[in-house]
Amino acid sequence: MRGTPSRRDRNTLAVCLLAMGLILGANACSTTRSQGEKSDNDRAVAYIDAASVALSSNDLAGALAYALQAEKIEPSSAAIQHLKALIFAARGDHATAIECARKAVELDPKSPTANNTLGKLLLDNGRGQEAVPHLMLAANDPLNREAFKAWTNLGIYYYRKMDYAKSIDALDRAIAAGPLNACIALYYRGHIHMAQGKLPQAINDYDSSTRKFCADFADGRVALGIAYERDHQYEKARRTFLEVLDRFKDNTNVAERATQHLKSLP
Repeated sequence: MRGTPSRRDRNTLAVCLLAMGLILGANACSTTRSQGEKSDNDRAVAYIDAASVALSSNDLAGALAYALQAEKIEPSSAAIQHLKALIFAARGDHATAIECARKAVELDPKSPTANNTLGKLLLDNGRGQEAVPHLMLAANDPLNREAFKAWTNLGIYYYRKMDYAKSIDALDRAIAAGPLNACIALYYRGHIHMAQGKLPQAINDYDSSTRKFCADFADGRVALGIAYERDHQYEKARRTFLEVLDRFKDNTNVAERATQHLKSLP
C-alpha cells in the first residue's frame, strides 16, 4: 500500500506545479498583452501552489522561497500575504506573521480567511481584544464555510477571560457551524463544564471531541480520561489512559500526562 508522500515526492510535485506555470507563460509569449498578463497570473498561481505543497510537508524554507517568487509577480495579492503569514507562523516568527496577515486584511478587508488568521495570531500572542473585531467579521460572514474556526477562536478568547456565558455561546455556534470539525470547540466547552462541576456534560463533550475527523486529537482523549477520573469512573479512566499510551506513544508530553494519571488511579 502506498503511504504518505515523502518530502522528496512533495517537493517534486511542487516543482512540477511550478513547471506547469512556466510552460503556460512560455506558450503565451507570442500572444497579445492581455494574454501575457494572464500568464503572469498563471505563474503566480503555480508558485502559490508550490508554496502550499512545501508548507504542508513542513519544508518552510522552500515554502517561503516560492511565496516570495509569487509576491514578485503579484505584490498586491492578499492570498500571497496570507500564505506568507502562515509560513512565518510555522517558522515561529509571530511578529512577521502578524504583519503579513495584517497586509492581507488591508488588501482584502472582507476576507474571512485573512481576518480569522490575523485574529488567531493576535489571540495567540496575548492581543485578544485586538483580535475580536477580525474574528467577529469572519464568524458572521454568511458565505464563510469555515466560520466554525472564527467562532472557536472567539470561544477560546472568552474562556480565557472566564466569561463562560459568552464562551459557551461562541463555542455552541462553532459546533453548529462545523459539527464534524468541532474538536477544539467541544474540548473547550468540556473545560467549561468541568469548571462548573457538570461532569456528565464534560465527559460527553470530551468524548465527542475525539470522534470522526477528530480521532487523533490527543488532548481530547487525555481530558476524557481526567473527566472519568473525577467522576470516579476509574475503569473507564484507566482504559482511556492506556489507549492514549498505545495510540500516542511517540508524543512524549501526552504519554507522560497519561502515565501520571494512571499512577494516581485507585
